[in-house]
Amino acid sequence: MYVIAQAASAQPITQAAAALSTTSQALVFNAIAGEPGAGAQLGLNAPGSNRLNGQRFLVRACGGLKLNAGTYTATVQPLLYASKTAGFTAAAASAIVSAAAVAISVSSAVAVNYLWTAEAAVQGDSASGGVQGNGGSQVNNSLMAEAVLTNGPTSVDFSAEPPLQFSAGVTLVGAIAGSVASLSEFMIES
Repeated sequence: MYVIAQAASAQPITQAAAALSTTSQALVFNAIAGEPGAGAQLGLNAPGSNRLNGQRFLVRACGGLKLNAGTYTATVQPLLYASKTAGFTAAAASAIVSAAAVAISVSSAVAVNYLWTAEAAVQGDSASGGVQGNGGSQVNNSLMAEAVLTNGPTSVDFSAEPPLQFSAGVTLVGAIAGSVASLSEFMIES
């Protein structure tokens, strides 16, 4: 496998919700200051000109999660989003990898750090206009069940530039305000 696209740096995201919130907060990564599109949702473009037409490729995002000190249970759900519209806004309807969240019990006087990964093996072509594949994620050494991709874009034209755009995020529930999610790698391999 070799890297065919890699995203620019992403701004770490701090959870702003109140401590021990029971409301889900989707943290979608934004382009960091100094990068093209700074402050906007970070997008990773698949190459067009039919370079991936009919080919299987891998989309991978990984990073870290710093949960603040305290005694609580947080749920974490890494997500990969896809759309054929460049500059799309990530939403549940565009999540292609959204395995069930993992519960993490925190009981610490200091902040604790965890790793997360979300990955999708994708295949599509212009003749069918669809994409298919499988994906999954991992948090804190807990492997979430791998499943077929959901919400795959339709009417995809792999000759377009870009035919697909991807975005990454992490959904948190119950984490203490100020917890931080970071993205350390976001790439497409073929």
